[in-house]
Amino acid sequence: MSKANSDGTGNGTGALQRLLSLQAPEESDAGFARRLGIAPQVLSNYKNRHHGLSLKSALRVHSQAGISLDWLLAGHGAPRPDGDSGEEMPFESGGRYVFHRLLRSVLSMTEAVEKAGMISAEDGRAIRAPIEGYLSRAGAAAGV
Repeated sequence: MSKANSDGTGNGTGALQRLLSLQAPEESDAGFARRLGIAPQVLSNYKNRHHGLSLKSALRVHSQAGISLDWLLAGHGAPRPDGDSGEEMPFESGGRYVFHRLLRSVLSMTEAVEKAGMISAEDGRAIRAPIEGYLSRAGAAAGV
């Protein structure tokens, strides 16, 4: 299987170390693996046998968790492509990242259906207001 060549050794151990750096201290290995979109046994094998991160697993992590391939494979940039946007980084706040991403998607979809005339502006505001309020409070609490 092809390995991600991210650390000059050709075995992908640099990519694995970067990936493991994202695991929150209180987060279980099984929960971390699920969030990454890989099987817990795969993560265990990587950690315990010091295997490098396979390219297949790097691509899966990228598509499932939104981790930047440039960061993961080469160490360039931020863990997330939108790292400069003020959006919280994955795993920093446990499962809230996925939840906040979902809420932002709801905001975008609400705006789109409102513009398409499928709901009224009043209904759009009624949907957006509590979500925007929550995200604003959550951002302030996280120091964002």
